[in-house]
Amino acid sequence: MLMKKTTWSILALICCSPAAPTQTIGQDMNRRSDSPDVKEILIRVDKATKAVKAVSYEAEYYGIGDIADRIPKITGTVKARQRRQSLLGRILRDSRKAQALRIEAKVKMSGSDREQTLTVATNGKQAYRIETENEVFLHGKMPRANRLLDPAERLFMLEYLHPTPFSDERNGRSATYEGCQKIGDVECHVIFVVYSNGTESRWYYGKEDYLPRRVDRIWKKRGQEGATVLSLTKLDTQPVLAQADFRLDRPEGFGEKKYNPAEWSKSGE
Repeated sequence: MLMKKTTWSILALICCSPAAPTQTIGQDMNRRSDSPDVKEILIRVDKATKAVKAVSYEAEYYGIGDIADRIPKITGTVKARQRRQSLLGRILRDSRKAQALRIEAKVKMSGSDREQTLTVATNGKQAYRIETENEVFLHGKMPRANRLLDPAERLFMLEYLHPTPFSDERNGRSATYEGCQKIGDVECHVIFVVYSNGTESRWYYGKEDYLPRRVDRIWKKRGQEGATVLSLTKLDTQPVLAQADFRLDRPEGFGEKKYNPAEWSKSGE
């Protein structure tokens, strides 16, 4: 899988209110004296997320601001759980092999009107990909064949099942409370984070369960601003998942290919 990244509302007292008028994407809001303790929220978020062993949810990924037309639009469902690892694997904390993942997605690449239907999966050892419109089934050994999961993998919020999910947020330069906003039907704390490397994100954490529901990873360059948005709904942290969920078989009538890095590059995927 991907490694941990740090790249993209009237204020509430106790209950959340509708979002305030849109502000500059990376703008801090001054913390009110009656705002919750941001440090305490992040501690509880880190603890709650670290306790998750499996998830399923619906998700959407897209761009906003000046990069909206450069980012693929992806929607779909995600199932993921931790895999049992050897002692060496736990010591090395190899996140690529620690997760079992399955994503069913609709993808519309930037600059294209064509929508692609993908089903991708990995059990940590093998990666699988079904391209419905092309009627092709691909597979290969992980981590070499990790590209078979792209771009559907962008629907996976990698903080779930990560060994240190919110250490970057807790140890960044600053974290500012921005009030509350609903994501789906869940009231969320909104916290704007500036990381130690200067990058910025806006996070939305459930008020009751302290689990992440959305992240805007902010992008700024040469006077332009934008963000990639990953938003989750229908989150289930106790899904019933079987090993078979993370293995795909060739659909009847589909062609079959083994992953070849050279051919993959030439195909432009």
